[in-house]
Amino acid sequence: MNIFFDFDGTLIDSHQRLYKLFQYLIPESWFSFDEYWNLKRDQIDHKTILQNYFSISDSNLFEKEWMKKIEAKKYLDLDIPYEGVSEYLIQLKKKYNLYLVTDRQLKSGVYYQLKNFGWIGFFDAVLITAKKCSKEDLIKPYLLSNTDNYIVGDTGKDIIAGKNLKIKSIAVTNGFLSEKILKKYEPDAIFRKVTEFYPE
Repeated sequence: MNIFFDFDGTLIDSHQRLYKLFQYLIPESWFSFDEYWNLKRDQIDHKTILQNYFSISDSNLFEKEWMKKIEAKKYLDLDIPYEGVSEYLIQLKKKYNLYLVTDRQLKSGVYYQLKNFGWIGFFDAVLITAKKCSKEDLIKPYLLSNTDNYIVGDTGKDIIAGKNLKIKSIAVTNGFLSEKILKKYEPDAIFRKVTEFYPE
């Protein structure tokens, strides 16, 4: 069995990183942590937030700076693994093939965190789009026709990837989207956190 895990919001808690960067880029922001994430979990994008709350009509500069800084080590150091994930991956690794698949830009940042979390060697392959291809493109060569394949993630894009690949999609609700939003994508199952998911 193959299990393809998303990284940010699925295995690791990146909420502080994204919130802190937003506050840095928009110094006039009065958002609390919860106010920011209530909007984001309802799938309100930054462009809409900037227009509706800060009267910023041109979000191009914001997006450019966001992409430039979001994977800097000073922000990556704000990420932490969700509780119990290390032990969870160790147990799964005994029985299944595990893959990490992420839409990150930089390989260096991914491996920096894997080393910090003690996760080097946990995955059969680490697949990084580098914003040059899709998750589907990366996953496809690793699919096996004689076994079940799962993709586990916290966004609609992860669920869509599973459907496009005709594999089972598992959504978790403690990441970047609410359960209400995730249900619209019709995943095969929804769990509150990744450690609640065990393949049948």
